[in-house]
Amino acid sequence: MTYPDANCILQPDSSCARLIGEARDWVAQGQIEKARVAFTRAVELDSTGAALNEYGCFLWHTGYTNEAVVQFQRLLALADQRASAALRSVACNNLAVAFRESGDRVSAAAWQQRSWKTAAAQPAAASGELGCDLGNRGNDAILAGDYELAEQLLQCSLAWETSFGTPGGAGTDWAGLGIVAALRGDWFAAFGRFRRALRLHDAAGDERGSGCDWLHLGQIWAELGRWRPALRCLNRAVRRLELAGATRPAMSARLALADVQRRALLAAFNPSLN
Repeated sequence: MTYPDANCILQPDSSCARLIGEARDWVAQGQIEKARVAFTRAVELDSTGAALNEYGCFLWHTGYTNEAVVQFQRLLALADQRASAALRSVACNNLAVAFRESGDRVSAAAWQQRSWKTAAAQPAAASGELGCDLGNRGNDAILAGDYELAEQLLQCSLAWETSFGTPGGAGTDWAGLGIVAALRGDWFAAFGRFRRALRLHDAAGDERGSGCDWLHLGQIWAELGRWRPALRCLNRAVRRLELAGATRPAMSARLALADVQRRALLAAFNPSLN
């Protein structure tokens, strides 16, 4: 589970702050196209990069990965123009997330390393940047099959996010740790970690994160052959993810739900009655 860093270190110009608020309201109402229009107008007015970064994160969350890459590349160009290391770190991290989503693991790892080196070189690293880098480097380790390294990196990221009191970031780390446990076949540990992630994502108001947690919980119940709780969790996942406008994970949740429904029907069939 990877996320772009939406906690941009710059505040948007006052002229576009209202538009960003309007866009967020449209997202909350599921009005994705109206949100896109508001974000686009905000980017046109903002000179700090904050609106540009948030627009890219919005595009990523709603499944427009290629368009998100374009916005993060524009953010990187602005960072280079201003010689802003902090803004460069955000842009590189978010490019890593976008390339990881598209399946380009090599580019993702390269951008993540660049983000890490940029953030780590700062005398006072912002709370969000190093936490995002640690967590996303953990995700690269998961994709490489190095679960021990992934566990170490995600635990470091969790300690970092907890020290800064960021429940959303800590929730994402617990979810990553849940994935590691599930890949190792430790269903009990995975279940506990996803439950922790869910509580933290709920506390942060992160509908996308909560939806992904419900999806993972449903998949664990399905692995254990517990169809009723699996269906309950997956139905909640679909609702949360659709509410968040998270197109791709919502599709994954719907496919998982359909699969579990079929498997539950098959399990209920008694071949002795044939």
